[in-house]
Amino acid sequence: MVPGRRTARLLTPLERRGWRVLHDRAVPGSSIGLDHLVVGPAGVCAINSKAWIPGRDRLELRGGTLWFGRDSQARLLEAVAWQADVVAVALGVPVRAVVAVHGTKVPGGVVQLDEVTVLPVSMLRRHLRGLLPLQAMDDYRVQRLAERAEQVLPPR
Repeated sequence: MVPGRRTARLLTPLERRGWRVLHDRAVPGSSIGLDHLVVGPAGVCAINSKAWIPGRDRLELRGGTLWFGRDSQARLLEAVAWQADVVAVALGVPVRAVVAVHGTKVPGGVVQLDEVTVLPVSMLRRHLRGLLPLQAMDDYRVQRLAERAEQVLPPR
């Protein structure tokens, strides 16, 4: 199954806990798509699903940079942080950037690099439920913000 679809399936139970989940959205002013946007009691998160297939290569942190084998993931993390910033401007609220990893272990379980949290997809729901709110988000505000997101971030 495609990583984005697996992540979508894992996010679905959050909707029973007051979260709204939008998948495969267009980022304003860009051809880059956002895999998932979640709006809930703890705020808003832009989530990128990434599959790194283990073999000889592994995901590791070296010199403050995330690497998969010989490939630096700095550009990916910059792009994910940029997406979150664009969405934050479009929605008028802070947006957290998350990379949900499929297929390989994340060094130390969770990595926080600059503005991006990198974690195994298996930890994603627990991570989201455990976030401290950046601002008050009751059910009404979650609903209104999700509706706004649907308008300004159309499906791709």
